[in-house]
Amino acid sequence: MCPTDRELMERLVWVQPGDDEPVWCVGGSYQVVRLIRLAMQTWDSESTEEHERVFGRSKETGAPLGQSYESDEPDYRPTQTDG
Repeated sequence: MCPTDRELMERLVWVQPGDDEPVWCVGGSYQVVRLIRLAMQTWDSESTEEHERVFGRSKETGAPLGQSYESDEPDYRPTQTDG
């Protein structure tokens, strides 16, 4: 998404009249914040392989697991070890 694309921003970001929101919201947007609590002592005791499994990326390169580069598309198909 390009913030200089006015039409796209108005359609996807800014609340518009008729968007089923209160009138005072028109022209505004929403921010979502996700707070994550992490037990660092437990996390630090886990292996690098476990960290990579949790995040789905290589710690060294940032690449999706099974890929070479950070910008590679992740493969979301289930693996043998998935539940």
